[in-house]
Amino acid sequence: MNNFFYLIFLTTLFLFPKNILAQQGEIMYKTTMRKDAVKQPMSDFFKKIEKEINVMQFSLRYDGNGSYFENIKYVPFDLLSARMGLVMVSLEANWHQDGVKKESYFNRKIRNKTYLVKYDKMLNWTLTNETKKIENYTCFKATIIQKNLETGVEFIREAWYTTEIPVPYGPVGFGGLPGLILELKTGKAIFTAKKIVLNPKKGIKPYPKANMENPIGRKELPKLMRAARKVTED
Repeated sequence: MNNFFYLIFLTTLFLFPKNILAQQGEIMYKTTMRKDAVKQPMSDFFKKIEKEINVMQFSLRYDGNGSYFENIKYVPFDLLSARMGLVMVSLEANWHQDGVKKESYFNRKIRNKTYLVKYDKMLNWTLTNETKKIENYTCFKATIIQKNLETGVEFIREAWYTTEIPVPYGPVGFGGLPGLILELKTGKAIFTAKKIVLNPKKGIKPYPKANMENPIGRKELPKLMRAARKVTED
């Protein structure tokens, strides 16, 4: 990270608590399936999933308490393909973010018990000086390396954020940058902001608060889910 961007990062980070408390907003995102994410030509199976992904829309609402990211419900062309599409865009559940603590999490109910699942999606970004315009906002490129816990394979996520909206939020739990993420490339899809409403006069629509009990990490979640599927313990 060069000195110029390091200064931007520290300055914005210092101002975050004040800015977060003072602002509200709602961002609508659309998704498109990445053509390089599946083998070409695509099978009929993936064509159906692509059709669903390309009409999905998502909402990110934020206020002084954090942010909430959710899928906007619609009537799918094919229910199974729509469910697979949500998996491919990494929407395990609706995401919450704490911009001050730099934490992302969602609730998952397993065997009548609700867990708070925490993910590291707001730290360890590499900032660059590449820029482009999205919805008339100047955006900077940032990347983060993640690892598949089962295979150990590393992969890169790419985000484009704008310091003109100085809140550290973004789609599917990604954030922690010196500004709002307006575009995010995940493994299978691209989220792009299509509508941005800042500080609405009537405020944003209230969103569900996370159940903060029973916190676990992403490594523990598959173990609990596998155990819940067993009729008896080994």
